[in-house]
Amino acid sequence: MTTLHVLLLEDSPDDAMLIERGLEREGYAVEALRVETRSDFEDALDRDGWDVVLADFALPNWNGLAALELAKAHHGRTPPFVLVSGQLDEQTGVEAMRAGAADYLPKSDLARLGAVVKREVGTPRRPKRRDRVGVAVPWLQVVEVGLVVVLGAALAAVLLTRHAAVPPTSTAAPATTTEPTPPVIPHLANLPANYTFDGGTPVQQAEVTAALGASGMNWFLVPQTVTIHIQDNAIAEATPGNIWLSPDLLSSGEFAWATVQHEYAHQIDFYVLNDDDRAILTAVLGGRGWNPPAGTPHSQITAERFASETAWAYWPSFNNSLMPHKASDEAGGMDPTKFRNLMNVLIGAPTTPGAVT
Repeated sequence: MTTLHVLLLEDSPDDAMLIERGLEREGYAVEALRVETRSDFEDALDRDGWDVVLADFALPNWNGLAALELAKAHHGRTPPFVLVSGQLDEQTGVEAMRAGAADYLPKSDLARLGAVVKREVGTPRRPKRRDRVGVAVPWLQVVEVGLVVVLGAALAAVLLTRHAAVPPTSTAAPATTTEPTPPVIPHLANLPANYTFDGGTPVQQAEVTAALGASGMNWFLVPQTVTIHIQDNAIAEATPGNIWLSPDLLSSGEFAWATVQHEYAHQIDFYVLNDDDRAILTAVLGGRGWNPPAGTPHSQITAERFASETAWAYWPSFNNSLMPHKASDEAGGMDPTKFRNLMNVLIGAPTTPGAVT
């Protein structure tokens, strides 16, 4: 059994016991030191070997954010710092993550604690993967997703002011057909996003419009006209400002809608998200990194998990071909409502889904 060394900043012995028992149920042999005061916490930080710091937020005469700053300023390796509190609002929790906390969660939902610790420390009986110099690489862990942060709209007005367009990363466009390329058709009025078509019949173009219109996502958040190429033998994919779809895919009707939404969600990644957003989304959605090395399974690329989660969360329909059946599925990283709340905080996206069919 894996021994977990926990520095527990907690003024309630009963809550400390519940936290320890919860971790034991996850398969850890817990060795915890409970402290309450600033001086005792500083003394404990002087000891090496802590795997994780679990800190209450409301403490006598100080709080968990002050403890986070002490831990960051302390010499030596800083273990993952997780706020576990019954008095922590969403805004403070997000501020803590941006200040360096690994995560936060309410005491009313301690069932999530095991997944958070596994993500930061490692699964019992299984060592963490390491890079070539022997340093632990937490983002290589396959996260048990959907178990981290419940965020709401309270921070949207604050966070929206910091966004600038993310410089796109160019990638090669897929091979095109040898047929002459049809002229670009200007985008029509009242479409659910800003895009033009390159090729495709009116029926195929209407299928794209229907797909985007079924979603509750405001695709106009993308500050760029997107060209949708409908070409024979195209593989569904996206590069900054471009989406490729095949007529065969669109001929499947509603079955194709989730794929259309998935590819358009990549445009949100390219043009709306910034690196801070991607770091938070990686923490909650899992995967092996936003754009990990070539050869990584598609379902473990966090950028793909984000696109699929967007397609599912904003169109949670039984007809959605990306509907997840387990947490490891590409769209299974987070509860749809919680994901929409998070996207509202990060980029001001809607909090309601599209029409469920």
